[in-house]
Amino acid sequence: MYRLWDSIVKPLIYELKPTHIVEVGSENGFNTKLLLDYCISNNAKVSAIDPFPLFDVDEFKNIYGDKFEMYENLSHDVLASIENYDLILLDGDHNWYTVYNELKIIENNFDSDSFPFVIFHDISWPYGRRDLYYNPDNIPEEFRQPYEKKGMFPGENKLLEKDGFNNMLYNAIEENTPQNGVLTGIEDFIDESELDLTFKAINAFHGLGLLYLKNEKIDDIITNILNNCDLLASLEEYYLKNIITTKMDVNEIVETKDKLINDIFNISDEKEEVINDLNSQINLRDQEIDKLNSLLNHEKHILNQKENKINKLNSKIENEKRKNSLKNKKIKKMNSEINNLKKYNSKLKIQNDEILSSKSWKITKPLRKLNNSKN
Repeated sequence: MYRLWDSIVKPLIYELKPTHIVEVGSENGFNTKLLLDYCISNNAKVSAIDPFPLFDVDEFKNIYGDKFEMYENLSHDVLASIENYDLILLDGDHNWYTVYNELKIIENNFDSDSFPFVIFHDISWPYGRRDLYYNPDNIPEEFRQPYEKKGMFPGENKLLEKDGFNNMLYNAIEENTPQNGVLTGIEDFIDESELDLTFKAINAFHGLGLLYLKNEKIDDIITNILNNCDLLASLEEYYLKNIITTKMDVNEIVETKDKLINDIFNISDEKEEVINDLNSQINLRDQEIDKLNSLLNHEKHILNQKENKINKLNSKIENEKRKNSLKNKKIKKMNSEINNLKKYNSKLKIQNDEILSSKSWKITKPLRKLNNSKN
């Protein structure tokens, strides 16, 4: 859309004097900056909507302050929450479902006499009658055309098998089918709407569309702008710039190719010297490897000897363990016998004490003495 800024969009905005502009699809911020420059001198503000802006949003906020507001979401998720804007630019996801429903949301947000001025981009080839999906999953399946990641060529209904325009994007396989393309979405909305609308199409630079409530004053403004702008001159300038840029690119490619060829020849001249140097390094490495292998074998031999000694020591330790185990068993047995003797001795002592303390022992004590004296 920025390629039509100077010739159509800028004069139109400065004539309409909007105070709140909504931009759907900011991308790299080129058009956003142009809109904000208008806002600075006309006490207006911009609300931009883009889920993945390709510019520094914080920098824009620092520069433009409260004149800039950014919504990093899909248009369908936030557009209903934005109020009181008088001009909106729709240049987001270029497919029927997105554009048709954006217009439905706008219609529901405004009274019949306050519908904002709408500027569209990409109403001509390739997306006027063919859907583009930046992310196919964002489109409900019943409204999603069959698509492939292949390119297009003007006049060709089917996608190309190789190369083509925008071959890195998801494009509808066919064009000119129902509910397919940006322009079809606009037309279907107008056919269903009860609003008294005017739509004008400018088929240059992928197409610019203007949609607004019928108004003779605005009709005159647009007519004057279109009469004063020279679209053919703009197209010629764009065409020539493309040719020059392409030639410059080709020349750069040729220069790069020549440089590569010279580099190849220089490499060929030095190739034998490099190979000889590499071979010499390989031989040195081989010698180092042989030395390392010899040291490794020697270390293995020493390690085997140490392992044999360890095995012998382990065998001795096991024998000692077995001997100690037998000794422990004997000691355990002797301890048991000692404990039994101690118990028996204790029992005898108790019995002896009982005898000595008995009456019979005490009564017979004189008899024992007499008997001992006789003996």
